[in-house]
Amino acid sequence: MSDRALLDQIELRDLVMRYCRGIDRRDFALVRSCYHDDAIDDHGGMFCGSADDYVAWVESVLAPM
Repeated sequence: MSDRALLDQIELRDLVMRYCRGIDRRDFALVRSCYHDDAIDDHGGMFCGSADDYVAWVESVLAPM
């Protein structure tokens, strides 16, 4: 594996861990920081839209928990 591929893999792992931490702690600013400004999130039928709309949606989904 090349050095670049290894660094990419580490960055992707860190991104997923940051997203999970944000969801677990309900830190929605942290969740939002995982997305580019023009990102589209597609959760396979449950949600499809902008990153900002996703964060608002997931916050409402998690509110009762």
